[in-house]
Amino acid sequence: MLDRFNIGVVWLDHARSLVKYPSGKPDGLARATLWGLPTVGVVLVGVTQYRLANPVALTPVAGLMAGIFFASVGQLISIRARVADSVQLSASKRLRSHLRESVSGMLLAAVGCMVLSLLLGVLSLIPAQSDLPKAPALEPHWYWVGVGLTALIVGAVIYVVLLFLSSARRVYASYLEAFEGGLPLGRRAPGELPDAGSSAQVTPSRRDSAEI
Repeated sequence: MLDRFNIGVVWLDHARSLVKYPSGKPDGLARATLWGLPTVGVVLVGVTQYRLANPVALTPVAGLMAGIFFASVGQLISIRARVADSVQLSASKRLRSHLRESVSGMLLAAVGCMVLSLLLGVLSLIPAQSDLPKAPALEPHWYWVGVGLTALIVGAVIYVVLLFLSSARRVYASYLEAFEGGLPLGRRAPGELPDAGSSAQVTPSRRDSAEI
């Protein structure tokens, strides 16, 4: 069925994973940042009428990053399988939520890099500004097509970077949830070594109030 080609399911699952802990309410600031900054980038490119000069050099980089993100999903799935084998870890709803958001975020980043490589490839076929005098009748048309593609590329780059940062933070939060009681190391006196078990010994109120 065509449902297997529906990436919207992954996007919707990731959007629903953007919640605050422990309340479970939607994280409006995270959603506004993830979707708003790429929109701002698109608008700025349109206002400045900037066109990417050398998209050919970036095309293989985007394709390589798509493969890296997709491979990282397999690693996260392996970690999730190990969590399922542990009675204590599999009982943590917060840990499962972190991993779910990380997997969907990395998948979206992989798809975003694939789209980015396609946009860069198409832009490389658009006549550059130095080539336009050879076809003056096409100058306005190709100029705005190049600007439009550049705007989409900038928006995609910002979106992928934010997805990577968010997913990386959630992977670390998963580690903290599994092994360190859910909190990072606190401040310590100069010269004092960090205690491996110090973050695990926290009060429930402090742990629940942490936005990780």
